[in-house]
Parts: sequence; C-alpha cells; structure tokens
Amino acid sequence: MLLPDEKRGFNESTIQIVNCHVWRNLNTLSEIDFVKNYEYLDLPLSEVTGLHKFFRKSPHKFKTFIDNNTPGMKKILWEIDSKIILKKQIRCGLSLIPDLIHNDILPYLVGYTIVKSDIFKHSYAGNQGCLKHGVQIGHDCEEEINCIVELHRSGLIDASLCCINIPPSQCPIELTTTGQKLMEFYHDNQHEYTEH
Repeated sequence: MLLPDEKRGFNESTIQIVNCHVWRNLNTLSEIDFVKNYEYLDLPLSEVTGLHKFFRKSPHKFKTFIDNNTPGMKKILWEIDSKIILKKQIRCGLSLIPDLIHNDILPYLVGYTIVKSDIFKHSYAGNQGCLKHGVQIGHDCEEEINCIVELHRSGLIDASLCCINIPPSQCPIELTTTGQKLMEFYHDNQHEYTEH
C-alpha cells in the first residue's frame, strides 16, 4: 500500500489493494483495537495508526479480494499449464494480477522481490508470515517468486522493474524492451528521485 509521506513516489495512487485480513480489521476495529491487533509486528506506532487513518479518511479507492484472489492466480497458472502449485494464500500485492490478465491488461510490477535471498529486504515479509523462526506460515514467498518469474516469461506481466536494484547478473528474468527503456530512464535520472 502506498501511504503518504513514505517516499514511494510523487503521484497519488488510483487504487489501493488491501490484504483481505487487514481489510476486515480496518473496517471493523477502532484505531486503538487496530493497534493492539498488530502489536506483534513491532512496527512503529505511527505506521499502524497512519494506515488506519489513511484507510478511514482517504478519498482513494480501496479494493480487496476474498482469499487475496489466490483462486484467480491458480486459474491463471492452470491456463498456462504451469507446474507451480500454490498451496498457500498469495500476498495482496499479487491479488489484482489475475483480474488484469483476464481483462487483457498487462500488469507492470515494480520493486516486488524476485530473488529469494531478497525476501526480507522488502515490506514486512519476516513478520507477515513468509518466514517466522525459519518456518513458512501464512504465505509461500518462494512460490510467489516462481510465479512472478513464470508469468513474466510467459508475457502475461512485465516484472522488469523488479530488477531495478539487482545486479544484471543476478536478475532471474530477461528485461522486456519497455522494461529496458524504463530502467535506462530511471538510472539516467536517478538523482532526481533520490534527492527528495
């Protein structure tokens, strides 16, 4: 989710995808109860209360999917005859992708982890349930990475910008032509994005 003042870009998002569990809690819990519910994550209080306030007061459009649209993703994988079998719920960042693909819209993924050793460098993966004490629980982040790579190789998504901070030799995908142009533009203008 793109919250204001978190240095994730200059433009407002048009839609915010919310995890199905968080959606329920944002709609049903007071700010105090919401904070108590997420204490175990050890997040700064300002982030938790900021999310609650943003959701309750924002003019943005919010969307959630039952089961984070895991059945939709399984259907996409089945349609391309993939060997990937999702056994756990996908994280909300992937939940809109099946709908976009079925509506012939090419999703561009930016900054999503596609190298297994990078799982804990992004979001709250360590606390969110990808791995807790070395055991995969709520989500299977490695299977999600395999899914992203396969969908990119199939041309159903463009995950080129997931390689933005990865040395080219370690990027598991071939950049698309559009991805290469965007990457070149970013690197040529990086100073403009890091000074703000």
